[in-house]
Formats: sequence, C-alpha cells, structure tokens
Amino acid sequence: MNTHNENQVYVLQIRWSGEEDEVFLFRQIRDARAKVYDFFRLATPDCLCQDNLDSIQEAFFDNDAGYFSIHTTTIQ
Repeated sequence: MNTHNENQVYVLQIRWSGEEDEVFLFRQIRDARAKVYDFFRLATPDCLCQDNLDSIQEAFFDNDAGYFSIHTTTIQ
C-alpha cells in the first residue's frame, strides 16, 4: 500500500554555521537525504538511511559546523 500523497513533499532546511538557511523541496526522501551529502560535500554512502544522517547531524551540531532538518509538508 502506497501512503505517499501526491501533494506531499519533503522539505530540506540546511545551512553552514553562520550562514542563512537554504530550503529545498523533493518528491522522494532519498533525494532529500542525498542533497545533505552533496551540500556538505560528503561522500555519499551506499545506504542513505536515517542512522547515517543522524550521525552527520550530531557531528555538525556538536562542532557548530552546520545544521539541517528534513520534514514533510503538503502542497495545497
């Protein structure tokens, strides 16, 4: 059963520390996750899983290097 709403998008809010947020919209979660690696110039792993992103988010936050979040929203 596909629960993805055709009006639903993934919102990536991302920034380097001290910079303005950039916001990107994606139809697929995989694309949003891949953009995190691209944005921070990190090698993209074989698995774009949440655990890998959690580690990156923690490391960047702890070192005040950058920030990102991914959430969903519905476009009306």
